[in-house]
Amino acid sequence: MNGSYKADLRLALGAAEAAAAYAVEARSGAEYRVDAKADGSPVSTADLRAEEAVRQLIVTERPDDHFLGEESPRSFSASASRVWVVDPIDATRNFVRGIPIWATLIALLDQGHPVVGVVYAPDLGRCWWAAAGEGAFCGESPSDQGRKIHTRDTEQPQDAYISTTAFDTWNEYGLMDEYQYLASRSYCNRGFGDFFQHCLVAEGVLDAALEPVVAPWDVAALVPVVSEAGGKCTDLHGGELPVAGGRGIVSSTPALHQQIMEVFTR
Repeated sequence: MNGSYKADLRLALGAAEAAAAYAVEARSGAEYRVDAKADGSPVSTADLRAEEAVRQLIVTERPDDHFLGEESPRSFSASASRVWVVDPIDATRNFVRGIPIWATLIALLDQGHPVVGVVYAPDLGRCWWAAAGEGAFCGESPSDQGRKIHTRDTEQPQDAYISTTAFDTWNEYGLMDEYQYLASRSYCNRGFGDFFQHCLVAEGVLDAALEPVVAPWDVAALVPVVSEAGGKCTDLHGGELPVAGGRGIVSSTPALHQQIMEVFTR
């Protein structure tokens, strides 16, 4: 891997700002439409337009790099030297209903390792970003200078605020007992969902965020943000993300992480 990813981070920040602008503009356009994917999840013309905007920018600025987008997934080698992973609109269900909790997620993988991550939620006026070795930051937009963020130092489950996306998904994947065990031992459990809960872990607002199943584009941008903020971000078995995507995700304080792993691997 390279020593510095500052230039790549600047590119990702610019791409996230452009993609979000395309998404917002498309949502109010005359040709805006929402369709259903094969799995029943929604996809809008805004998703497609925003992803294409990012792809064109990446192809122009980094012609030798690979590209993986949620709306145009292609097979790729997880160990390829450099792969940009993009979710143009994370939480599309929120986006199409006008719920402000949605974001553009852009990440760079170097030899399979997430080294740059940008999460931009324009309707919330929040952006989180990180690059390997540079720390994690939060600001109002990708062009903001931002402030450095860090996870909490919570050590015990009974002191922890935890969050998930959809409770029924745990039941669907046969993991409801494990999640309920964690929730019952925590001080407080909520359902902030999707990217937002993981970024709140990085900010030191929440102590842990968990989901039973994810795709690479759901999590690639989150790993650098949480890790550079001092947290742990793995799958439910402690495996590295996003290569291990599919076995869920846990973002948490370092001290809580091992205790959570024990619940899902016992």
